[in-house]
Amino acid sequence: MGGGYAESRESSQSSQNPTSATVSAEDQGTSANGTSSAQFSGHDDSPAAMAAGGEPGGDVVGENGEVESVCRILAATAVTDSDAVGVAEAVAVGETGAKGGETEANGGPLMLGAEERFSARVLHRFKGTDATHVSVRRGEEVTVHQLTSTSWWYVETPRGEYGFVPVSYLEKPAELQASDENEDTSTQWEDSQYFESYAHAEIHNEMLSDFPRTDAYRRAIEGTALEGKVVMDVGCGSGVLSMFAARAGAAHVYAVEASDLAAVTREVVAANGLADRITVINGKVEELAEDALPGKVDLIISEWMGTLLVFEGMLESVLVARDRWLADDGAMFPSDAALFFAPVRAEQYFAEKIDFWREQFGFDFSPLRALAVDEFLQKPRWNHVFTPEDVMAEPALLYRPCMRTMRAQDWEAFATPDEQPMRFVFRQAGLCHGLGSWFDVTFDGGLPRRAASEPPVTLSCAPGQPLTHWKHDLLAFDAPVAVEAGTEMTVRVKVVRNPVYRRHLRVQVHYAIAGVTTDGEEQFKEFKVWR
Repeated sequence: MGGGYAESRESSQSSQNPTSATVSAEDQGTSANGTSSAQFSGHDDSPAAMAAGGEPGGDVVGENGEVESVCRILAATAVTDSDAVGVAEAVAVGETGAKGGETEANGGPLMLGAEERFSARVLHRFKGTDATHVSVRRGEEVTVHQLTSTSWWYVETPRGEYGFVPVSYLEKPAELQASDENEDTSTQWEDSQYFESYAHAEIHNEMLSDFPRTDAYRRAIEGTALEGKVVMDVGCGSGVLSMFAARAGAAHVYAVEASDLAAVTREVVAANGLADRITVINGKVEELAEDALPGKVDLIISEWMGTLLVFEGMLESVLVARDRWLADDGAMFPSDAALFFAPVRAEQYFAEKIDFWREQFGFDFSPLRALAVDEFLQKPRWNHVFTPEDVMAEPALLYRPCMRTMRAQDWEAFATPDEQPMRFVFRQAGLCHGLGSWFDVTFDGGLPRRAASEPPVTLSCAPGQPLTHWKHDLLAFDAPVAVEAGTEMTVRVKVVRNPVYRRHLRVQVHYAIAGVTTDGEEQFKEFKVWR
């Protein structure tokens, strides 16, 4: 299916700075670079602070220099980021009363009283990059003093250092993890929005025009002995895969389509003289009645793949169909998939989006570079194109699901084992701009093939193969890394399904490059796909 049709325009939480945050006088200490945290106490007269509900000169401390608890910990997640204003608005000081008062519903950071402060384990090493940050090490416990925004917390390290740390680098207490579900659901990608996006001609034009994709399905389906077989097409769209199956001799095809396109698909089927052999069912496969089909099917076909293989979450519907309708000796097309990663160069993209911010028309635009990094590099670029020369090391396999045996919970999160990271040896010297990713799928369901001597059909999206509409995915570092031929790189990747926006993902990347990253320690970056 599509690769990035519902990309969310939300700000990155991994690189913006909480520069307008306020901490109490009680929290005075020393940041990682020796700067006293007392400098962060006091007033915030910025326009961002006022826009967020603060008053000029408003403090968050009470009369005695201590901050009183103004709301429960769970209320902290009501603070949101803004694309237009950035984190400065999220951490702006809210209005307070005479004794610390009450933070307004849209107000500022939540200061925790002594009894409310809690410990959080550091999930990923974070190296502070300015005076407001504090560096933390993976595995250590920090004390959280302030829930500054949804992106940054103010913490104390075991070494007595104070500063800001990205929330995504910390393990939240269970009650705060549960409260993540309080996110604004008005923009949630609901099923109705997802299916509606597939009710338009444009997306099916793109998919039917993707010859490598569509022809791979044609060769796999028409190369299988389907005479007398019953087929189910999950997410049939324009109906092309169903018609391939009917043309290959299937006794009957049940084409399930949840979008309103189903009515037009029926017309397409009839126009091709196949209405007696293809039944188009308008509805979600999860909601079909038990008698929607007369019995089990011999083959389930579906084109469910997306960015990083599993984005859009259609895989779940296919597994539901399998568990409800597939015969014990039935087959799945595709039968297997494989998701690959490799270090890559992306010089042109960085030149156009990042290095562009230097001198233009005789003026220095370099202050915009950090903004460009936030905007262009915090989510995967899902329509990137790599040449084989851009791939700097032999690709490594991250994930290989078998459609016949995998369970629905298997793709809630999948990752490289900690003790077995992906290992790369750079084949060439140059700048490594990040990681590239692509997938292959194979059609080897176990049903008899017409030409038994021919290998199963494989659709490969790898660089150098015929380009598909999925193209490739670029997970870019914030800055390129210079490497020499023979340099070793280790990478751990974890793909996690969003617990709220179920069709979206988070991708966590840990990497270390011998002789390049500090003391060989892992660097960390998290990407949203797309929420």
